[in-house]
Amino acid sequence: MRMNEILQLEKADFRKTDGGVNFVRVTDEEHGNYTGTNFAKRVKTENAIRDIPLHPIFGKIGFLEWVQERPDGRLFPEAAIGAAEKPSDLYSKRFRSNLKFANVWKPRRLVFHSFRNNFNDALRHAGVPEELRKAINGWQEQRSMDQRYGRGQTVETLFEHVKKVEYPGLSLEFLKIAAEVVPGRASSR
Repeated sequence: MRMNEILQLEKADFRKTDGGVNFVRVTDEEHGNYTGTNFAKRVKTENAIRDIPLHPIFGKIGFLEWVQERPDGRLFPEAAIGAAEKPSDLYSKRFRSNLKFANVWKPRRLVFHSFRNNFNDALRHAGVPEELRKAINGWQEQRSMDQRYGRGQTVETLFEHVKKVEYPGLSLEFLKIAAEVVPGRASSR
């Protein structure tokens, strides 16, 4: 997802299909009344409005549980604070500062958007066809008649491909442990 898409997420954007596949609905539709906030939900292109199945790792590290424990409304209400036109204006600067502090920042090469590049490479390495990568990433296909007809791919079809993504050697178990020790968070584990 794009940074703005993440920062605008509301609890109501997290859904589950009848078949049990967890997904995020990326939309410019507001589910709550946010009068007085500095930004309204928006998407980059019409194709950015999409349903993205969540990789099974989100359940394993406790993220979906965290979402369910949140109150209704924006998941990241602090993103509305500041004078920026969109939340990513401020957060991309914060992210860059953190990369600099970690001594891994490379101008225009290692930025938040690098996650999208890396994920698309992982989809490609998993053998996911270009059409499905475009649907997952919300890329606009110019002048394509195929894009004008039909409803597109189902969340279940996209999930079958998203779950193929692997990052050999990457362990995210520490996120599960960190989530369990957050003050004020009751854990069922």
